[in-house]
Amino acid sequence: MTTPNHTPSLAPATRDWLIRIALSLVFAATAGALAYLVARAATSVMLFVRQQQFLSEVAGALRGGVMGLAGGDLRSMRLLVQQLDAQNERLSMLIGFAVAAAVCVASYLWLEWRADSR
Repeated sequence: MTTPNHTPSLAPATRDWLIRIALSLVFAATAGALAYLVARAATSVMLFVRQQQFLSEVAGALRGGVMGLAGGDLRSMRLLVQQLDAQNERLSMLIGFAVAAAVCVASYLWLEWRADSR
């Protein structure tokens, strides 16, 4: 005795709606990742400019030898640079998520408008 194959099928309207949601999420993920990368690059450039003081202190310490290392405060400068880098990463992630959220809503509304205008 065989049982019939009952494969649940979605209504075409539901399937189209799920496709629009999936496309919105793809657009949002792409835009969010791109915004994160751009923000990370911009904050990295700003961090590099701020690191010039750290680099000059390292160069001075290396020129001074062991005595130059003792007089420099390299550890606190390194910790400051790490703190600034962590702050910049949080800012970049915030920008990425904000752009992703905005693109998700905007693309979903646009796709719904296109679907209604057909």
